[in-house]
This record gives sequence, C-alpha cells and structure tokens, in this order.
Amino acid sequence: MLRRALHTVECRELGSEAAQQQFGPFADTADSRVTVLIDEDELRARHPGHGELHQLAHAVRKRGPAVNVVLVPPKPIMAVMDEMAHVVRQVDESASGAALAGRPRRGQGLDRLLQAVRWCPNGARELRDER
Repeated sequence: MLRRALHTVECRELGSEAAQQQFGPFADTADSRVTVLIDEDELRARHPGHGELHQLAHAVRKRGPAVNVVLVPPKPIMAVMDEMAHVVRQVDESASGAALAGRPRRGQGLDRLLQAVRWCPNGARELRDER
C-alpha cells in the first residue's frame, strides 16, 4: 500500500506528460485525494526492524501532502476490526491441522458470528433475521 502511494506521489511530482513517458499505462496522475490509512507510530512499533517500510512511510508523509496524498491514522473501530481479522486468521492457521484430521475449523464459527451481527446507524446492534 505504501509503495503504491509513493508511486502516486512520484507520478504527480513528475507531471502528467513525464509520468506517462516514464511509467506508460501505469502512470497515476489523477487529481483526486489519496488517503492511506496507516498510523506511522503503530507501524514502527509492529515492525521495528523493517527499515524499508519505515522509509516508505516517511517518504509518503513528507512528500505526499504537496500532491494530495496523505497518511491518516485509522479510526479506532478500524483498528479493532483489523485485530479481529488478525485473531481469526491465527485461529484458522492453528486449527488447519485439526481440520485435516476431520474436526471442524474453529474460525468458521467466528465468521458466521461476525456475519450475523449487523450494526445500525444509531449505534445499537441487531441480529440479522435468519428466517
């Protein structure tokens, strides 16, 4: 995601014609705002030894705003959903051996539970009607 954002920054810095010459059909020269949902501090904490990742985030943060490409920390609910997906993925991976032995995978039940809950605009939860 950060590489794609940096590519957009580079194309926009070059200008439409130069970007078309250098990148051909892959030139990203649209004028729309590009928002990258990444918290740079959290990124550094999760990947402390990944220098390239840190450099990409730094470059997008520094150069992006001039060409309408910005890093924005995700809202808390998005972070919770990301963590839920991470946990479900870990459960599925750890249960994959059990699934091969004929037992049902635990992650499938979590998927059904998450699909059954529907969020309403007023903030209340309602269960989907399964009739």
